[in-house]
Amino acid sequence: MTDAEIDAARTGAGLSAFDQTLARAAEELVHDQCVSEETWRELAQRYSPVELMQIVALVGVYVMMAMFTKSYGVELEDEETFNSFVKMRQYT
Repeated sequence: MTDAEIDAARTGAGLSAFDQTLARAAEELVHDQCVSEETWRELAQRYSPVELMQIVALVGVYVMMAMFTKSYGVELEDEETFNSFVKMRQYT
């Protein structure tokens, strides 16, 4: 992600109204472990029930990975290792 994309994710600046709704859902899940009724209604205008379940699951997986990496002291990769991962993904 670019610095601008990271800033947009943190602040909501530059995100579409719907992307702001997705960010709000993630914040609610992390903070309250529940999505508010208002946010559910807004998300349900675009997503099916299965897709709504996937939003909750995705946020949960990221929270779990954050717990693992912070608790176990997992360090970020050095630049060389990170670049080798990027090259492995560029297989098309």
